Amino acid sequence: MLKRIFAGLTIVFTVFQVSLVGAAAFTPGNIVVYRVGDGATALSSAAAPVFLDEYTIAGSFVQSIPLPTAVTGANRIVTASGTSTSEGLITRSTDGKFILAAGYDAAVATLTIANTASATTNRVIALVAVDGSINSTTALTDAYSGTGSNAGNIRGISSTDGVSIWTTGNGATAASAGVRYTTLGSATSTQLSTTPTNIRSVFIYGGQLFISTQSGAFRVATVGVGTPTSAGQAITNLPGFPTATGSPYQFFFADLDPGTPGLDTLYVADDNSTTNIQKYSLVGGVWVANGTVAQAGARGITGVVTGTSVALYVTTGTNLYSLTDSSGYNTALTGTPTLRAAAGTNRAFRGIALTPENSGQPNVTIDNVIAAEGNSGTTTFTFTVSLSTPAGVGGVTFDIATANGSAAAGSDYIAKTLAGQTIPQGMSTYTFTVDVNGDVMPETNETFFVNITNLVGANPTDVQGLGTITNDDAASNLTINNVSQSEGNSGTTTFTFTVTLSAPAPVGGVTFDIATVDGTATAPSDYTAKTLNSQTIAEGATTYTFDVLVNGDTTGEANETFTVNVSNLVGAIPATPTGTGTIINDDAQRIHSVQGSGNASPFLGQGVTVEGIVTANYQGPGTLLGYFIQEPDNLADA
Repeated sequence: MLKRIFAGLTIVFTVFQVSLVGAAAFTPGNIVVYRVGDGATALSSAAAPVFLDEYTIAGSFVQSIPLPTAVTGANRIVTASGTSTSEGLITRSTDGKFILAAGYDAAVATLTIANTASATTNRVIALVAVDGSINSTTALTDAYSGTGSNAGNIRGISSTDGVSIWTTGNGATAASAGVRYTTLGSATSTQLSTTPTNIRSVFIYGGQLFISTQSGAFRVATVGVGTPTSAGQAITNLPGFPTATGSPYQFFFADLDPGTPGLDTLYVADDNSTTNIQKYSLVGGVWVANGTVAQAGARGITGVVTGTSVALYVTTGTNLYSLTDSSGYNTALTGTPTLRAAAGTNRAFRGIALTPENSGQPNVTIDNVIAAEGNSGTTTFTFTVSLSTPAGVGGVTFDIATANGSAAAGSDYIAKTLAGQTIPQGMSTYTFTVDVNGDVMPETNETFFVNITNLVGANPTDVQGLGTITNDDAASNLTINNVSQSEGNSGTTTFTFTVTLSAPAPVGGVTFDIATVDGTATAPSDYTAKTLNSQTIAEGATTYTFDVLVNGDTTGEANETFTVNVSNLVGAIPATPTGTGTIINDDAQRIHSVQGSGNASPFLGQGVTVEGIVTANYQGPGTLLGYFIQEPDNLADA
């Protein structure tokens, strides 16, 4: 029995299910593919039998559950067009308990099945539970109706709980098409929006209803707010997602970035010839493209998130593929499709979903831990494994172990592996600790994983925890010294500048460019200009030296300066990025070097007292050689 409460009225729905011969319970953690055709008859536009094929994530075949081909009690037939590639876009209900599939209440071999009227050939929705039992009592008379040469395909199905159901497709008339809402066991539905009405997939992620289409300026879009059930809803294309290109079918959302609230990463199966598997990230409220992987004819897609890595499972009409995108949020899509299974002769794959979970078992999750590493010793990161309900008889057992991310076992944290761990009957939590090594090295945040494997007695809802080691050491301050030195009378004199960090360089070192710049000293007459790019202070080091050659001379002149600038600094803070080189004059100046040749002093022929010493009569410029005259108060312009 399932209950729904509307305005104080409790309505009880009885979910009739038929256990089909040969059908076994689904295994949590596997995948399900909607397959059309039994291999005996060539596929055509006529009605063909439908099967839900279960595979392991490695592509090993597990079982095939046939959907009804004959009426049994209240359960209707579920067949599909053999050639309508947009049909069969299955999903798993958001509560994890059912696979939702759709088709026609028509016998196998019924001709041009999509062109039939839904009033006489109902469009049927099937719920398949974790034990393999089927409920196909929902048969719509008003949706996705075809007529004559105009098709009426029912395509996508989604549900929150097996009672509230949303459908998509097209129809000979717009009024019977579009995204629609119905409930389990109903014969009619409500059209939620009139623009557009030719729609492919429908999914519920994060409590929001989404659809895909190639109609007008719509591709992947939201329907109203949340999970609407009434008419007049606006369909809004995702901001930034292309509106004039692409041919999207199924899609998969993930939440990979802790700093971006809600869903932030989107994968799309697109049967465009060159961009079949697409990735987008939500950046500043706009969906930004993160690259594509080619896999011709991709239409079905689902995924499993493990930390910041996403395992994707993709179907074409002929094959099942897998690939792993380990790049994380807002970085280029990685991974190469690997063939896992083939549909076979006279068979076709359509949509794909994860297997339903055992509603009698609790769901298991493990949390993420973010903490500073500390400066010495170790810091304990405590991970909590939680069950959605207390463990049943026999408890829940599993193995648990650490795995490297950007953090490495040994240097950054202490690896740990425990086998045969148990959450006893009636209990719902377990803790697992990891010791993280402290240091004083400024560095970027680092991560490691804690993985749950060999799980028995619970559903693997989230079996990978992420440990984030946050850096708590300030970045180094970079300074460069000043150098003051005599120039010398000939050759060159080396001015050595030292670039210094306040703390050892972090992982990856500190990089920068460094170059001389003229001041009152100019290159090449006074010194040799020098520029070096991409210089490095290696990890753990603190200094770097930079030599400048200064030209010697015997010319009396004032002191001169040049500068040495550090730029394009990475890995440190530019506290003092400029050093000054002061070239000290070490040559005597004649008076005429100061006054100019030919100038006469008003004291010509007079005795001059310099700091209390009376000199010989001053005979004019040039007669006092080898001395700098410090001008006394009464000797102007000497």
